[in-house]
Formats: sequence, C-alpha cells, structure tokens
Amino acid sequence: MKKQYLFYFIILLSFFGCKRDNKNIRVCNGRSIDELAWFQKIKDGTADCKFYEGTTVKLYQYKGEMVFYVWNGLSSLSVCNRLVYNCAGNIISSSWTDSDWVAFNAFTDANVGQLLYTKPKS
Repeated sequence: MKKQYLFYFIILLSFFGCKRDNKNIRVCNGRSIDELAWFQKIKDGTADCKFYEGTTVKLYQYKGEMVFYVWNGLSSLSVCNRLVYNCAGNIISSSWTDSDWVAFNAFTDANVGQLLYTKPKS
C-alpha cells in the first residue's frame, strides 16, 4: 500500500513540480521569445496597444512561417484584440481581410498553438 502512495506522489510531483520557462523555448533564428524586441514591448507595456491581464501569446507554424498570435480579449479597441506577428515584429494581420481571419481562425481551431506567455495581474 505504501508503494502505491509513493507512486501517486511521484506522479503528482511530475505534474506540479516543474515550472515552464519560456527562456528555453527557441523561436526565431534560435532566440528565445524574451529576446524579441516586439515581445518585450508587450510585456513592458510600451507597445502601441495596451495589453491587459490575461493577454496570451501563442506560437503557430502558419503557411510555412512561424507566427505569434496575440489575443488581447479585454481591449475595447478592435485593432488591439487580436494580432498576428512574424519573427521580425511586423503585425502581418493588419492587412488581412475578413476571409484571411476566417482561414486563420479555422487553422487555430484545428491546431494547438504553443502557449508562450500569459500577462499576469498587475
């Protein structure tokens, strides 16, 4: 019986014992997300849009390109709710039509992106 408890304890530790560190996730040209200037602006609050608590950044491979989907659901500005950046920090979604967004939404619904960041409470 004691062995069974020990087994479950070890399993629980494996789920909760490690903190995910995004510095180890390599993205654009082998750099970490924290090394990207545009991402630092999002974290530091110096970007053109105000990013609120709960804003997420997810990594996707979309149409052969590494892209970062930023969901800022609490923003009242529609241009700041959802943004898609490329590695260079360009907002590639700014020129998208409604049909481009429909295609991207279908893609994100069918594919799981890698969560890189969630803005914490201030």
